[in-house]
Amino acid sequence: MIKDLKHNKGFTLVEIMVAVSIFVIVAFIVTSSLLAILDASRRANKIRLIIDNMNFALDSMTTKLKFGTDYDTDGSSLSFTDREEHTLAYCLSNVKIKRKGVSEPVNNQSLLKCDFGKNQPVGNCGGNPSCESIVTDEITVTDLRFAESLCGGSRCPNREIIILVKAETMIKNSLTKLNFQTAVSQSISQ
Repeated sequence: MIKDLKHNKGFTLVEIMVAVSIFVIVAFIVTSSLLAILDASRRANKIRLIIDNMNFALDSMTTKLKFGTDYDTDGSSLSFTDREEHTLAYCLSNVKIKRKGVSEPVNNQSLLKCDFGKNQPVGNCGGNPSCESIVTDEITVTDLRFAESLCGGSRCPNREIIILVKAETMIKNSLTKLNFQTAVSQSISQ
């Protein structure tokens, strides 16, 4: 008697091994793609947070400058009198910060705001107790420049200051460099 092969149902061992192998390969590709997307998302979020922090610092500077008087800049620092008659200065200086995984504080260049008090002369910007960093410790400010617009040799009733900032940060063991520029015009109505 001949057995009827049409009634045997199921998969052979070879068919099951091929199907499982294809499933494992597809699962590996999908998983590695998902991990790459998550890593890119984390990197983009960190860059966005760094940019938001720098924008906040520049916005706070421009708000103070807009209503300030007696601007004085040497190109790398800027001092002025704010609307409460406090002498303020912005400069680039080294500050000690505590980094994750490092036992000792390290030097980091940062953007400082110094408040020397009401009707006080400008003091030393760096290392002064009246100075505080206005950017997060994750940002290293590598260059800070102030440029004043010229207006024909006379004092401008509405002076303009251009602020240029170069910064860098480490994101996933990769150095990311950022450049910022803004301009602020002195408010006419003091």
